[in-house]
Amino acid sequence: SINNGADINNNTSGEGGAFYVGGGTVNLLGGAVYMNSASYGGAFVVSDNGKLKLYDGSVYENTATVDGAGIYNTGSVEFYAAGNIDASNDVYLPVGETITMAAKSVFSSAIVTITPEEYAEGIRVISGDYTAMNASLCNITPQEEMEWHINSSGKLTTSEIKYVLTDRRLYFII
Repeated sequence: SINNGADINNNTSGEGGAFYVGGGTVNLLGGAVYMNSASYGGAFVVSDNGKLKLYDGSVYENTATVDGAGIYNTGSVEFYAAGNIDASNDVYLPVGETITMAAKSVFSSAIVTITPEEYAEGIRVISGDYTAMNASLCNITPQEEMEWHINSSGKLTTSEIKYVLTDRRLYFII
């Protein structure tokens, strides 16, 4: 686990500048992961058998020369209430991979920027019980001239989506 007060910075690797999560679980409970670099996953590579749980802490200013300045994910990445990745970083998702929304976010602005390997209507990029509640807090890396959004099912769409909260219900207007 990475706890409050821990600074993981200035590391370089081919995959996962700060961490290569090849198995087991890494819990980000606090602290900061920043200014790391790699070809894939400037801060983290989460591979097939690995799991990264983002409870709190900061992930920012990491760089990747190929994909995933923040995280390159082929395993499991879960966002909890205070989990977020700074806009200076992204989570790269190969085809078929998602990030999981495991709790309602405490934030009112973007918690993650997702870069999917493939951009197409209906591709799922978010899963989990809190997908609909947190979808409006997730950005998609722009692709050429096309603006992409995430609908309440966690899928990519080019339709503009407006989120309206009334009477304690969340409505999605397409």
